[in-house]
Amino acid sequence: MTNTCVCLAITLTSLGGMSVAQDLEQISRPEIAADHCPDEWAAITTLEPDLWADTPTIGIDPAFRPVETDAFNKYFVQIMAFEKHVASVIALEKPANQTGARFDRAKAAFDLSSCLTLTPTERDLVVTAYQAQRPDLTQDRIRTALFNGFDEYTCMGLADVSAQIFTLDPEDAAFAADYAMIMSSALNDCG
Repeated sequence: MTNTCVCLAITLTSLGGMSVAQDLEQISRPEIAADHCPDEWAAITTLEPDLWADTPTIGIDPAFRPVETDAFNKYFVQIMAFEKHVASVIALEKPANQTGARFDRAKAAFDLSSCLTLTPTERDLVVTAYQAQRPDLTQDRIRTALFNGFDEYTCMGLADVSAQIFTLDPEDAAFAADYAMIMSSALNDCG
């Protein structure tokens, strides 16, 4: 699943047409996350103060309307948040990661990724804005390329699985067995 999130970023890059930085007004990924999800961002940066501090800024393309820019920026940060969430939940399988601190960071990553999930309207804005830059691509192709990984996440039920895992106590002797049971029985096969 982590590879799915990484593929989202690669797909966006391979589709082309979107610019990062250059001579445009800039916004940082931490600013975007804090603007959209102030409580969740505050919670995760309490645990990881330098989260995304070393990531490049995003150039704000003046060709986009502010609502499109906002949706696109949220999309870029959503990719990173989902990757962090999925990786941190998977990492809980290892006994070395079954600590209160790791568990709290994984829960905070889940909360941030949940908050940053694009609404259907935001998805439509992203697709429409992207197609304006790349009219040679159909909306269906853009939608599939940009959102297939997120749709797979939803289909698999990973949000529900994560929520179940976060009801456990990572320091309980039964955590490993309970975690394995949840991961093996609650995930959907989306074939």
